[in-house]
Amino acid sequence: MFNKEEVKTETLEEFFSGLKSIKTAKDHIFDYIDSSVTFFEDYLKEKELPHIYPKCYEYEIEGSNGGAHLPEILKYITQDKGIKLQPEWYAASFIQRAHELREWIEKGDIFEAVQCALHLEKDRSDFNLSNLEPKILAGKSRVSEASKMKMKTATKNQSLAKPIFNSFIEKDFSKSRAALHTAKRLKKDHGINVPKSTILDWRGKKLI
Repeated sequence: MFNKEEVKTETLEEFFSGLKSIKTAKDHIFDYIDSSVTFFEDYLKEKELPHIYPKCYEYEIEGSNGGAHLPEILKYITQDKGIKLQPEWYAASFIQRAHELREWIEKGDIFEAVQCALHLEKDRSDFNLSNLEPKILAGKSRVSEASKMKMKTATKNQSLAKPIFNSFIEKDFSKSRAALHTAKRLKKDHGINVPKSTILDWRGKKLI
């Protein structure tokens, strides 16, 4: 039986220390979080829905919906009122999970950090940024100029899972095996497929 502790062999700080570009890797992750949160917060303000995130977060804390994540909570709330807000609920979900990712990184929980990063990427995909971001970045929106500039930088390299996985598995073969176990667990428990190209053993051969 897979044990989550198998992939918590070291803290994020420790396995990042094995990278030549440790500062770049960590800065990339935190810059991504900060710029994306700003972007989505501006988006919700533009839609005059800044209340969506705090209200749903409070709703989740109360446990009224069985601890479900924000997409499910928002669906429940909006559908109950006959309102369709699909892009908005993924924007709110991203804000919550971005804050969660920062917490997991600070706590040094590798498994939860990777899992949260992959959920964030799915939120971005579900938000359909390919259609919405170009319009916002082109200026056809009231989203702040500062947010647009940050988002332009963030969208050049959007993957959070890749730097986390790469820094984790570049240490040695045992770490890459743990990364493989993590990937299998994510797929089994959450239906999340980790790109095969991100999971390599120390010889550079694909493990899956």
